[in-house]
Amino acid sequence: MTIVRTRTPARLSFDYLIQDKSRRSVASGSQRLVDTARTLSLDFLKQWIDKRVEDITIGRTPNPEKTMAWYWIKNAGDSKHFSKKAIVFECFHNFVAFSQWGNTIFGVMSRLSENGERNQQFDSLTVDS
Repeated sequence: MTIVRTRTPARLSFDYLIQDKSRRSVASGSQRLVDTARTLSLDFLKQWIDKRVEDITIGRTPNPEKTMAWYWIKNAGDSKHFSKKAIVFECFHNFVAFSQWGNTIFGVMSRLSENGERNQQFDSLTVDS
């Protein structure tokens, strides 16, 4: 583990290895964490998203149709029923929702194969080919 404090923000780097009970490697890698306490403010994130939504609105973002925000802006029309504030909220919500979705999928997959064996209670979720 290495902590670098020679510049701001502080950084933490480490390598990891995750093993199951039989000591088989199930994951490994490196991680670098940067102290972003200043940027963890919800106001900062909302302002950042608001600027990106504005970039899409005025055509500054290349290939805007590859973003969900573009479709929300397009469908908002005159913003009478779906305001820019609502679009910013939906983008913010996606940051949270995608993380929760990923954790849910990981939890389900972990339960499908405990200790490398098939878990009987989840057999109904499998499809026979």
